[in-house]
Amino acid sequence: MLIKQYNGMNIEINKQYELISAFHATFLLKHPELKEKIDFVETPSTEYMQELVNLINPDKYPEIIKYIMNFTDESVHVDIAIGMNDSYEIDNDKAKLDIAKRYIEYGTAEGFAKEIKALAADIKWDEFFENHRKTYEEFVDEVCVFPKDLDLIDIEKYYSKKTNNYIFIPSMLINGGFGPSDNCGNLYYFKGFRYDEKAKEFLYDNEYIVECLFHEFSHPIVNPLVDKYLSGSSILDDFYELSRKNNLHPGYSRLKEAVMYEYLVRANAYILASKYFENIDPIEEDWIIQYGFTYLPELVKFTKENLSKFKTYEEFVEKAIPKFINSCLIEKNKLKTLNKGEQLWKN
Repeated sequence: MLIKQYNGMNIEINKQYELISAFHATFLLKHPELKEKIDFVETPSTEYMQELVNLINPDKYPEIIKYIMNFTDESVHVDIAIGMNDSYEIDNDKAKLDIAKRYIEYGTAEGFAKEIKALAADIKWDEFFENHRKTYEEFVDEVCVFPKDLDLIDIEKYYSKKTNNYIFIPSMLINGGFGPSDNCGNLYYFKGFRYDEKAKEFLYDNEYIVECLFHEFSHPIVNPLVDKYLSGSSILDDFYELSRKNNLHPGYSRLKEAVMYEYLVRANAYILASKYFENIDPIEEDWIIQYGFTYLPELVKFTKENLSKFKTYEEFVEKAIPKFINSCLIEKNKLKTLNKGEQLWKN
């Protein structure tokens, strides 16, 4: 459901994704002990949430429960949702499910879509969804506040890569962010919002929303470049181990490439967002630095100083990023030697 367009970006509520998220939320309310398992789900005490509870009894759908309890990554239902058509069937021309299939330990994406289609028919979801257009519009107006001069051409200039459509999908039922793409050249920005139970409003930060926008729209461009030029290399292995020893966040520990995905995307998002906020929070204050991303400020500085020396961002990743990684590894060894010397002197 298209809510509005903003400077070349579609702001939508995705019917399929909203249903899958609604099932997660109503299931979590019945089983709060599973909060750690599905911690990306939000259950705000709103009238809309209560209507969902009245509409969906998750215990009636044990097969769907089996599926969601056997998804090993929270992005699975996002990838499946954007690969569905309006009839809740997988659109093979659009769907990009290779990554999602890695994290499905029960059944198939097609099987899950079949269950969601049956659920939609059973609860008359299409009718409920259309009847709540005003709710969705009010939510979008509340949280989707962007700079008037926001220009997504910045992304195309930065990466030297054209995009078909930029699609922003906010949700009341999640708290994280996702940046998938489909086979039609569309980039997506899924964004959740926490709910302040005392103030009875959704929390948002304009600067953070824009930085996340650049972050999520960057992932489908950056990740394949890391896979192409760095995957399987010894320096990436060493950099992953360095991050792991520096308290790497568990969310990035399953895949060595994921550390580099996140490093590059966070640096680029910060650089792109800085155009719109004169007093943007310093990159040195990013919370993730203490969780394995020690050299993020250095990467921002390195990118600013060196990206313009290359014809494309892809060439920058291919030729400059290995040098950056090596410099971090060398610096680590220097610090290790220094620390040993200091310890000997103290003894």
